[in-house]
Amino acid sequence: GPSDGRVDAVVALRRQVNRLEHLVTEMLDTTRLQIGRMELERGRVDLVELTRSVVGLLTVGRRGESHIEIRGDTSVVGTWDGARLEQVLAHLVSNAIKYGEGRPIVVEVTAVDDHARIVVRDRGIGISQETMKRLFNPFERGVRVEHYGGLGLGLYIARKIVWMHGGTISVDSELGNGTTFEVELPFELDRGAAMLVERPPDGREDP
Repeated sequence: GPSDGRVDAVVALRRQVNRLEHLVTEMLDTTRLQIGRMELERGRVDLVELTRSVVGLLTVGRRGESHIEIRGDTSVVGTWDGARLEQVLAHLVSNAIKYGEGRPIVVEVTAVDDHARIVVRDRGIGISQETMKRLFNPFERGVRVEHYGGLGLGLYIARKIVWMHGGTISVDSELGNGTTFEVELPFELDRGAAMLVERPPDGREDP
């Protein structure tokens, strides 16, 4: 009936507001990271539970969107900053939805020896080798601005958060063949690892 249009308008508006809020949060976080003020609040986190809730939030009310399958262990528990890892997962999964061309997406969460592994795999447009080299820099995007909205800060922030946990994040992709992001998080944090915020594990400073 006539009220359907109004409901759609409200939903669309709410989505825009959320998008703006995300941009603001991302910008604040980047600023905070650059001045080294962001601290981890560690607690008991089940990565599988966290993944389920993030996927649920991102897919609620989306008809005809990418089907997302969660695979791996039934529970992967460690001492991490849940809110920050939620941000990392949200970025990776929303990227997969955005660039996944509506094809199935797999999110795999497993415990491997002394670390947890999160793999987010889409079957979408993929990323060129050239772009992959610059992918984690602030404001970088894999495709032209006109096609997709949002500042390219998400991956930059994700990388910083993963480093703060003493972990690593990597990407593997091929144009037209989809993209796989892999995050590894140690269960135990070295005392020195918390200092990696501004010093990446490979010793190179950010440009």
